[in-house]
Amino acid sequence: MNPIQLETYKSGDVFEYYFYPKDEELVIGRDEHFSNNERLWKDWCDRERLPKSYEKYNISNFATGENVLLYMTLIWELSKGKKLQGIGIWETDLIQQTLEQTPTLVNWEFKLEHEFVIKDNYTRKIIGFEKAESPVITQFNKPVNKTPTDKTGLFELSTFKELVDFLKPGFGDATNLTNFFVSEKPDYVISKLQSFEKPNLQTLLAERDVFIGLLIGEDMGYYDYLMIASKCDITEELERIADKINGFAREYVESIRTVNDSDQMIELIDEKLKKYALQQRV
Repeated sequence: MNPIQLETYKSGDVFEYYFYPKDEELVIGRDEHFSNNERLWKDWCDRERLPKSYEKYNISNFATGENVLLYMTLIWELSKGKKLQGIGIWETDLIQQTLEQTPTLVNWEFKLEHEFVIKDNYTRKIIGFEKAESPVITQFNKPVNKTPTDKTGLFELSTFKELVDFLKPGFGDATNLTNFFVSEKPDYVISKLQSFEKPNLQTLLAERDVFIGLLIGEDMGYYDYLMIASKCDITEELERIADKINGFAREYVESIRTVNDSDQMIELIDEKLKKYALQQRV
């Protein structure tokens, strides 16, 4: 178990925080994943449908494993008392179907890269805002996509379950890339993202806003990348949240090997989330 530690920088009047673990640097390491518990893994594989750990917390046999839950709790903690909105890169139509929600269409999305797919070519890059793109979806050789190919969708995420379900459509690819906007005035964020002028974090963020870029590596050679930006110095808040997440992760790792099935796994997660006062809103 590697405690989450964020690197901190200041770019102009924006405070930026980064966490970009390779496989061996994940908070909950691969040798600590639930799949290393033979009884639990057998129960997981024997079930006819996806287990509760995926339905409730997006925990599956992806490369990032249980760490996706840690990222979601961090995002949820940062959004307390404010509005949380999200963009799922390339996944607007599927997210719309999953959440049963009509998104606000916007022109811009924020890109990150972190991979080592080609030998001797390790890449970790902040691409920044680029023009939005969405796929053409066809059925019987006719386009059926609801989202224009030059737009992406911005969704309101009012519950932790909506945050969980928002991420689900992206788990079918090599990576799952999302943007999150935490704001007291979401209409201002929308106006900047709908502008024809390319936004940047200094002009997009109001004083108490937070931007979060989250890249989840799912296939071998693709790594996670968490970027947080704010015009406020939120170092102390992030340290407080990180302490709770690290405490949860430490106790989870200590206990997961004793669990016998998926139901007990959910009980363990719920118990530890409650103990560390994470994900308290429904």
